[in-house]
Amino acid sequence: MAELAIYDVSDGVGTLTLNRPDAMNALTLEMGAQIEAALTEAEADPAVGCLVITGAGKAFCAGDDVNEAWEGDNLEKGLAPLKRAIPRTTPETTRLLEFEKPLIAAVNGIAVGVGMDLTLVADVRLANTYAKFGAFYVNFNLIADFASMRRLPQLVGPSKAAELLFTGDLIDAAEAEKIGLVSRVVDAADLLGEAQELAARIATKPPAALRYMKAGLAKGTHMTYADLAALGEFISRTLVNLFETEDHAEAVAAFTEGREAFFHRPVTHLTAPVRPPAHQVRRRHDP
Repeated sequence: MAELAIYDVSDGVGTLTLNRPDAMNALTLEMGAQIEAALTEAEADPAVGCLVITGAGKAFCAGDDVNEAWEGDNLEKGLAPLKRAIPRTTPETTRLLEFEKPLIAAVNGIAVGVGMDLTLVADVRLANTYAKFGAFYVNFNLIADFASMRRLPQLVGPSKAAELLFTGDLIDAAEAEKIGLVSRVVDAADLLGEAQELAARIATKPPAALRYMKAGLAKGTHMTYADLAALGEFISRTLVNLFETEDHAEAVAAFTEGREAFFHRPVTHLTAPVRPPAHQVRRRHDP
């Protein structure tokens, strides 16, 4: 089995590296399962005080692998948790949300779609100068997961969050730092080292205090799983419907064919309604 999520530990710091560099670390079902397994291992290991997540190569994560995750049986597998009586949202994002130890995202390149969500669930985000962020969901006739729906407005404000979600625009590292999406931007060669150095400083603190501090922040920002249950159910049920639309199929086809998508536009009547001639209008005093 390919090692799609490499996990290692050194000096109290765990490092989780998304490892599909040739595909810009686009997420597959198997990669998601390996991310979940690594998070479970890191959480159970008393030697790990803080976890860093990053990407191999020149990208952090280019979202879902469209050809692998959204085709045939794989799409059905991906939608299965969303179709339950009590739906679950994206498993790896949920697992990151539930992760009890401090989590730092070292964003080493493009982070879009679910890749951007993975950074948003982290407690701290550092980025290199080549990092780019984008909530591309609207471009595929989909809605964002709860990381973008909840965390993004908290970080950048409701207005900027709405702009990013409605347009699907891509922003660079400088803009991300300006709007508060990342803590700081560093040179590419220094990114992982700075993230691991920060993680090592955090890892020297009392583990119980760190867990309670993180839990308190989650409660204070309404980012606990209980807080997000209703939002998660709305997202799950909506995604099930949107994945079955013609506009989603057209978006995927356009993406794979390298062309512009043509979405269905409902007919709207913007002209004033036709009024009958004045002599045909009955007034109150007319007989």
